[in-house]
Amino acid sequence: LLGPMPRGGTDSPYPAALPVLRALISALGSLGWPVDLTLYFSTRAQAGWEESLWAHHARKDRSPPFTDSLAQFRARIGRLPLAEQLARIREGLPGQRIISHDIADLAQAPFGPAQPFVDFLGRAAPFRPVAPRNAALPRPVTERLLELNRRETGAALRAAKRAVRQAAEGRTA
Repeated sequence: LLGPMPRGGTDSPYPAALPVLRALISALGSLGWPVDLTLYFSTRAQAGWEESLWAHHARKDRSPPFTDSLAQFRARIGRLPLAEQLARIREGLPGQRIISHDIADLAQAPFGPAQPFVDFLGRAAPFRPVAPRNAALPRPVTERLLELNRRETGAALRAAKRAVRQAAEGRTA
């Protein structure tokens, strides 16, 4: 809900966050019934967040391909730390209830990062924990994807990246 996944092209990782959240709050407030809105943000340590974004961008098929080293990406994405972005959101929405949890603190909870949502619903019985999905691939695999992004194009790039991802995940083509 904060806008596109950050690529480090702006001074703020989520430049559309406040306008999007204000529009959402306004829309929900106009529904005509009492709305008690709480915004929830799952956060993580800056370094882990940066590496996760970097690995995600390297994995994706897009044109032009993502080719930044982790150091290059960190230099761009770290201009406004994630904690400062959250502070700006809090300041820009005075009086709005905002809760945040670092996902590392929720790693051992029965529902992992989803635990605050399950707690909010107040009833865990109908839910079953699931294994984590969409986790970043190991760093050497991400480095291999970046190598491919730097030298392949088009269908050849997509096929090569798919093969690398499948091999890393223990699947066959």
